[in-house]
Amino acid sequence: MPANDRRGTGKSDELDAARIARAVLGLDTQNLRTRRALATDQARVAMRVLVVAREQMTGEKTRAINALIAPVRTIDLGVDARKPLSAAQITTIASWRDRDENATTTTCRHEAIRLARRIRTLDADLASNRADITELTHQDTPQLLAFVGVGAVIAATVLVAWSHPGRVRSDAAMASLAGTSELAPSMGSVGDCYDNSMIETFWSRMQVKLFDPRHWRTRIKLANAIFDYLEIWHNRRRDTAALACSHR
Repeated sequence: MPANDRRGTGKSDELDAARIARAVLGLDTQNLRTRRALATDQARVAMRVLVVAREQMTGEKTRAINALIAPVRTIDLGVDARKPLSAAQITTIASWRDRDENATTTTCRHEAIRLARRIRTLDADLASNRADITELTHQDTPQLLAFVGVGAVIAATVLVAWSHPGRVRSDAAMASLAGTSELAPSMGSVGDCYDNSMIETFWSRMQVKLFDPRHWRTRIKLANAIFDYLEIWHNRRRDTAALACSHR
């Protein structure tokens, strides 16, 4: 529904769903859009579940490792923790047994053992998760795995981020795509809407004043016209009285 028609009626997911339902009641079923989650998309749904689970387990493992570093660096438990703990050191800590020590050392050792065992369990779960993702990716889109540097997890992340042709499902999904490549994701911050409004106003005015009324036969002529518009008209001749008044 256009914004002007929506004024005074409100906007929410429930209202939008009701409007869509009323709009399609009179349509033939052959003219309705197909659902996104068809039977052929079940592999993608399963990938989404596995990718979300992997993110959760990876975050928990990182927190467990950071928590494990604290007791082994605070109390001398016989582990050289001056550098990041290796997998071999975590395995050694997980195999420790109770010892005849003072209360402080015993408490730190018990906590270190618990965290190390949890890390090993998460390692096994992550390996199983990767195997499941690999199997699904081979079944659904094996061609992605043919690209250099694209593994099963990256391929699944790309497939999960995809919504429908030409779209990703959310800003977070776009950021996850940037995370699988060498792109630096850029998320919004406070005040960005004002910057966006300013630049959108600039481009829309340029579209109306320069692009719409005329056509150019070559790129060079178009580039010269853009330069004249920016340097001569926009920077020197346009009326800036309103801007001056706003700063008084």
